[in-house]
Amino acid sequence: MACDNRTKVYLGYEDEYVTDKHRPYINFMTNKIGGFPNCYEKNLLSLPQCRLCRLYQLLALQLYVPLDNSKYHRTLYIFTCINPNCWNQNESWTCLRVQVSEDECKPNALDSSSIVVPSTTSWLSDADDWGDNLNDNSEQNGNNVLPNNMTDFHFSLQKMQMKI
Repeated sequence: MACDNRTKVYLGYEDEYVTDKHRPYINFMTNKIGGFPNCYEKNLLSLPQCRLCRLYQLLALQLYVPLDNSKYHRTLYIFTCINPNCWNQNESWTCLRVQVSEDECKPNALDSSSIVVPSTTSWLSDADDWGDNLNDNSEQNGNNVLPNNMTDFHFSLQKMQMKI
């Protein structure tokens, strides 16, 4: 007899590049592959070091994973080492969980003056405009190896700070 347990499966896929135009909309609630970690504005997250070779690890995944019936926003940051000597070693991966209380993080109300209401006569005038005129996909994605003395890695219960 087949098991009757049905679970939801969420499938993610790579989306388009984030251009400077849309960069302000990226925050700690954004799921992404690579780049730099986006933290809640009061928290700063520095890059962890590999426990094997001590090189700074790069962000592999940023996942917003809130819990049901929880008053906390939860984001997982998964880092990996790009040194080939560390590949396939458990110690070359680091997962950091950052939680922020909903009370600390109220979304800013939209400024009504910044909302553009289109004219009722121009509703199809830009139907073929996909907004990619300036998108040459030549932006750096932030996956650069940092020098070993670039940052220090400090933990505290609520805040992570980056020192340069």
